[in-house]
Amino acid sequence: MTHTVDRERVIGLARAAVTSLAPEELPVFEAVSARVARDPDRGLDPGRTREDLLGFGIDVAVPLLTPVAIAVAAEVLRYVTIHLSELLHPSDPDVADGTPLPPRWTSDQLSEIHEVAYRKALASRLNDARSTALADAIVAALATAPD
Repeated sequence: MTHTVDRERVIGLARAAVTSLAPEELPVFEAVSARVARDPDRGLDPGRTREDLLGFGIDVAVPLLTPVAIAVAAEVLRYVTIHLSELLHPSDPDVADGTPLPPRWTSDQLSEIHEVAYRKALASRLNDARSTALADAIVAALATAPD
């Protein structure tokens, strides 16, 4: 079974993480995310990412965080969709107009999400400290997202 995630949500979550951890990448974020968001795991292959970005007119001397942030955000949202989907569309009889309430994340759920993000970041060859920081930023963005 394939679970797709909303590309806008993936990019929004990744943008929040990049804003926090690598704001110097923001000028190229849109161009990079446009290339990588179609296939987030493709962004984890340094050779392919470099070729894609060079073909798009972006010269990359050091690896960018943006492709990894997009892959991690996609993985986290896939996990939430599969394992915590009731949080995306909660039903509450107290809401008169039918507007869904924002997710009510428990600390255990946030810990699970952090672990998913951390493992995906490590798998993308980020070091432990950078993987932890990216997982922290993704969880913070998800926990404070308005929708």
